[in-house]
Amino acid sequence: MKFSTRKILAICVLFLIITSFCLTSVGRLSLHNSPRPIMVRPSDVQTSDIHSNRSVSTEFLQSTDVKGDNMNDIASQQTARLNLLHQQCKEAKKKGFKFSQKPRDLYYNDKYEFIFCAVPKVAATSWKRVLLVLNGEVQSVQGLHHMDVQHHHRYPTLNRVSHYQRQSRLATYKKVLFVREPFHRLLSAYRNKFELTTVNSIYRRKYGRYIIQKYREKPISHSSMKDNDVTFPEFVKYLIDPRTTFSSMDQHWRPMFALCNVCNIGYDFIGKFERLQEDALSVLTLIHASGDVTFPDYDTHVTNSSHQDVFSKYYSEVPKDDLVRLYKKYELDFKLFGYDIPTIITDGPSFLKRK
Repeated sequence: MKFSTRKILAICVLFLIITSFCLTSVGRLSLHNSPRPIMVRPSDVQTSDIHSNRSVSTEFLQSTDVKGDNMNDIASQQTARLNLLHQQCKEAKKKGFKFSQKPRDLYYNDKYEFIFCAVPKVAATSWKRVLLVLNGEVQSVQGLHHMDVQHHHRYPTLNRVSHYQRQSRLATYKKVLFVREPFHRLLSAYRNKFELTTVNSIYRRKYGRYIIQKYREKPISHSSMKDNDVTFPEFVKYLIDPRTTFSSMDQHWRPMFALCNVCNIGYDFIGKFERLQEDALSVLTLIHASGDVTFPDYDTHVTNSSHQDVFSKYYSEVPKDDLVRLYKKYELDFKLFGYDIPTIITDGPSFLKRK
């Protein structure tokens, strides 16, 4: 069948019209589904000297639904914690301490404009359960085993977005950090990674054999091969060894300040493990999420390392000189976050001589 020139032209025009219509529709659909870009003035983005002598956290707290005395209490508490952090950061920098500019992965949620630095052994898994709800992946924090939470889900992190988007979120989102008494955290890491025999064998293989061979006076071949009977005093000797640098440490015992870049990021809220439920509720209220999720009141791998009898049992086995050196190594975590020198160190002359 032959077509006239007029018919061929008509068919071509019709084809072009249909193609143009389809491309326009796809473009509109793509724009509709794309996340809205975060707009921020370049002058709003700061990566250094982020603390000021303002009443820290006041603007953050006044933008929420928290009212009355409760808001004043939270504001006063956070102002004290963050001003202490600011003061101690300045003192450390004056003494020549160099803080790394690279924090570990910071989690974020665009809906609630929320950034969180998860510190291992400071309820990090519980906070990940909360993030799964806020991200819309699950309906409730209940029934989520820690292995699933840690290994079977992906969480939005700032290292996966562009530099501009990362800086924009850091300048405008609420930034939250939770900390814990440093010696309690170290004991929790030891018990979780070296004492539990059914999980975490990778830690025993990676660190156990080295610690036993390096710090045990007379290691036997059985211990060196099994890697599963590292004692707490041996673990402490590994930590205080000058060759064990902060950058080489595993995240579970790396100092908290080194994980979260606390002296270069302007955190809005510092929560404490010692009052976990109260501070967690404050954070969820402040980001307008308390009606959408409840902070977990359980954990599936508790070590009870903050219980005084457990704490005393383990730390009493460590020589006093090693305890002093351990404190010195983690001294910034104590000072930055307002934790006292452990009495197990101060109750005796050894510390006073070395102070």
